[in-house]
Parts: sequence; structure tokens; C-alpha cells
Amino acid sequence: MVRIRDILAAHGIVCFLHYGTCLGAVREKGFIPHDDDADLGIYAGDLAKLRKIIPEIEAAGFSQIEDREWGGRLIQFRDTGEGYAEQVDIFWEKQTRRFGIRKWDLGGRVLCPYRFLQPPLPVIDFLGEPFHVPNDTENFLRFLYGKDWRTPRPGAQSRYGILFQLNKLRKNPGKLFFYLRRFFRNHILRR
Repeated sequence: MVRIRDILAAHGIVCFLHYGTCLGAVREKGFIPHDDDADLGIYAGDLAKLRKIIPEIEAAGFSQIEDREWGGRLIQFRDTGEGYAEQVDIFWEKQTRRFGIRKWDLGGRVLCPYRFLQPPLPVIDFLGEPFHVPNDTENFLRFLYGKDWRTPRPGAQSRYGILFQLNKLRKNPGKLFFYLRRFFRNHILRR
């Protein structure tokens, strides 16, 4: 993850800790024990630059395993030698407007307030390395994971918008019962 951050920075791409890696950095002061990847975010405006430097990332010991826009916009890399996380997911987030209000579209999952990712982003120490994080990081995590974000819950997912879920179902109609069961377990029975 550090090598990827450094390659991105050398090409003028700001990356930040995202999703579970950001949650772990703030809550655990390290990686979440049950998380099996590292999540970084970049701005969508830097995506073309990222795609151009994929050969450089691969030369640093990573192999690209996925590049997708459905189910979350991300490019995934795998490194079996890093030690902490063998997979690094890079999500690209884009600005949008909803009813005239600026927001960030987090991978098609959910819209978050613009202030969370408005540059410049603060830097924290994560395992002895400087990393950017979203502004007002604790409230960003509360937005993504709910008011009990400080309580470890293995398998907890970040927030998803209804349009994201409907699009997933449209592309995988056979999973209707799986998604209904998950919805009831996570949103109805948990109350």
C-alpha cells in the first residue's frame, strides 16, 4: 500500500485512506483484524493518470486483478509480499450535484457531503507512514458505518444507497433472496 501511495504521489495523484482501512486507522490504529484488503481513494479526475501508470505499479510487484465500474468504481491490485494486506483496492470518487448541492458519489454506493473529500485533505500517521484521510474523519466514518462505528462488528459493511442496491439486483436477479435476507438481517432484525 505504501509503495502504491508513493507511486501515485510521484505522479501528482493524491490518495487517501478509504472505507475499512480508514476505519481501522482511526478506530484500531492499524488494520482491522478481519479485513483482508487495503482501501485507498483517489479523485475521479486522476483516473486517466492512474491508468497510465498501471505498468509502473505492476513493476513495483503488484498485479492488477480487476478494473470495474459496476458494484463500486475501483481498480484492484494484488501483492503477496507486502505482509499487511495482499490486496489493495483503489476507489475513484467523483463530484456530483444533487438538487444543486455538491456531493461526492462514493463508487455509485452513496452520496456523501462534499466537505468530507474537499481538498486539501488532512494527513495522519498510519503505522508510521503519513496518509491523507477524509476531512472530519470521525463524522465521515459515522456517515459510512453508522453511529456505532467505534464498535468492531466483523462483516459490517459501509453504507449503500438504494439505487446502488437496485442496480446490483438488476444485474443479478437470481440474488433477490440473498439481498432480502441480508437487508432484514442488517436493517430490521438489528434494531
